Amino acid sequence: MKCGVKKGLIITSSRAKPEKPTWGGCGDFCIVRDENRKRWVCFYQEGRLCVAVSEDEDGKPGTWQKYYRGVFSEPGLGGQNAPLPSLAKYAGGNPSVHFTHC
Repeated sequence: MKCGVKKGLIITSSRAKPEKPTWGGCGDFCIVRDENRKRWVCFYQEGRLCVAVSEDEDGKPGTWQKYYRGVFSEPGLGGQNAPLPSLAKYAGGNPSVHFTHC
């Protein structure tokens, strides 16, 4: 994944775009590399904290799968999503992932 090079959308809401501007949709993304599983992990919010993964080395659009009903099975573009059970009680907004290797 090259920094600064836009390739297109990777995550969009399954909900229809509202006629009038309002708060909603997928946003506040934080993407990190899971080198152990050779995949990208995207934390984002859509009312609650949600997660999607891509096993593509470059994380290209169309390669992302959203977490839904226990598995990463829904397409990143327009698919359904659900928060991970351990995150369900936390409202979404500005996810930030930090990694410390000791």
